[in-house]
Amino acid sequence: MIIPAIDVINNEIVRLIQGDFEQQTPYEGSVSDRLIQYQKAGAKRIHLVDLSRAKNTELMGSKAILDALKVANVPIQIGGGIRTDEDVENWLNKGASKVVIGSVAITNQSKVMSWAKSFGRDKIVISLDVKANQENEYEVCINGWQNNSGVKLSEVLLAYQAEGIKEFLCTDIQQDGTLKGPNIELYQWMKSLAPDALIQASGGVGTLNDIADLKVNRMDGVILGKSLLEGRFSLKEALSVWDKESADAS
Repeated sequence: MIIPAIDVINNEIVRLIQGDFEQQTPYEGSVSDRLIQYQKAGAKRIHLVDLSRAKNTELMGSKAILDALKVANVPIQIGGGIRTDEDVENWLNKGASKVVIGSVAITNQSKVMSWAKSFGRDKIVISLDVKANQENEYEVCINGWQNNSGVKLSEVLLAYQAEGIKEFLCTDIQQDGTLKGPNIELYQWMKSLAPDALIQASGGVGTLNDIADLKVNRMDGVILGKSLLEGRFSLKEALSVWDKESADAS
């Protein structure tokens, strides 16, 4: 599945480079208008991120995202600063089909599992924002990518899969926003470790060939942010490549 992403800071569309809040590029247009554009182009799911709240959870949820949910007619997954029962319930009640859980998935696994039991495992996407350490092992970063948790990606992936949560969104922070290509080896390794996991690959996609490579390597979804915002290719073109690879695989 091709999943367009819209990242929001102070109610405006932005993209960061490698998760750095000091390296943000703003884009024109409202979140609602962009979401409608993606819907019309054929998106089957859209990823919205409240980066303001990811950095500071004391802030209220983005008005721009709340407004966008009112015009959405495709499933929306929402991430950014989701920390409490009330956060999860609020977004689901406001129209999100899934919540994307990042920091708390690392710091409080039991809380996330309580959400899965209360709201449904199919409502939870575990967000894994990773960097390679000096031993070339992937560790998960938290708090809007600002802190390294020291927790290994493999531990988190296997723990949640064992509890029946299937969907994972993995971002290679070093590739994110660079348009230099995704970390194919990372995603191959994840699939070999957890073949039944549904993995959304995020970070670095800059060409249609990148999308084809991810599909060939059995990714279940591809997050597209900067590549669409900067017109490297259209969403229709991305969907066509994905569908072609799906047909070829069958």
